[in-house]
Amino acid sequence: MSDTPRLPGLESAEAAWLVQAALDVGAERGFPPLAVAVVDVAGEVIALRRDDGGMPMTSRIAVAKARTALLALKPSGQIDLPGGIVDGIQHLYGGDFVPWAGGVLVADGELILGAAGASGAHAVEDEEAVQRRCGGGRRAVPTTEQCERPPTWVAGRGPFRCPESVAAEGGNMSGDVAVAVIAAGSALAASVITGGMAWLVMRIQLTHQAREQRSARREQVLRNACAQCLEAISKARLELAAIGRAAVARSDELRAVAERELDVAVRALFTHRTHLTLIADTTVQRLAADMTDAFEALWDKQEQTLAAGASLTEDELWSAQTQEAATLEKAMADFVTRAGQVLRSL
Repeated sequence: MSDTPRLPGLESAEAAWLVQAALDVGAERGFPPLAVAVVDVAGEVIALRRDDGGMPMTSRIAVAKARTALLALKPSGQIDLPGGIVDGIQHLYGGDFVPWAGGVLVADGELILGAAGASGAHAVEDEEAVQRRCGGGRRAVPTTEQCERPPTWVAGRGPFRCPESVAAEGGNMSGDVAVAVIAAGSALAASVITGGMAWLVMRIQLTHQAREQRSARREQVLRNACAQCLEAISKARLELAAIGRAAVARSDELRAVAERELDVAVRALFTHRTHLTLIADTTVQRLAADMTDAFEALWDKQEQTLAAGASLTEDELWSAQTQEAATLEKAMADFVTRAGQVLRSL
């Protein structure tokens, strides 16, 4: 066995055979030009081909479908999630999450070796092209008629051989040959055990690295969402103060400008708070809701004060808002504290 580390799963020759087999299915069935991709267990592309005449974008879609199947551990067409959650996952994985039919797992029994995806035809046809060679929950093994196509299927075991060719090579073995075969078998068993242990260690390392990367990405997304939420409510509060000053100064022009900016800030606030409900834990979601409610209470209090006072001074306006402003300050401080604790626990 080679001492060079390698990912468990598919080899490049196997991936190339799967791609060609899927393209052949598409040609036999009369599908539009397809793009077919095969990725390894890390989601990285091993093989990618696009038929002549296929749209350029189908290449990236095929890769995204394969990665989607790998992330969900099931065919991409079987993923049924609300649109808001899909948007959040797409943002988390940089767009490589496409819950459309056409992505399937490549597996050997219960062991996942990678995934394949196709694009270019109808989604159902995309899935049919890859499903006939890659899906079904078991590793695709070439038939007797296909023996000359895949150069190798088991790492370190040589090229795939037809049953007929193996049977034709039968015969009696001499004692020396038998001893040599037994010795070779023992060496092979030792190599398989050593290789199996190395593969297991590597798989554990890869799983740990993938978990750390997902945690880092989630932390960054959550951190950005919290910062955007705080920035939006700070902007909204400033515009609310500007409306109060405009009312005291009896300037309809300044008030109109401040109200337009306030509307923009409030829309941004609720957009970022909705994003938080998709990615944050329930405590952070509740704190974000409390912060928004405190801002709305401050807004309502100012509206009531402005409506009641015909000739209001700035001091009178802010004294009437003292309690609501303090509540908002506390809600924002609680949000920052708890969100920081959540981020540190990731």
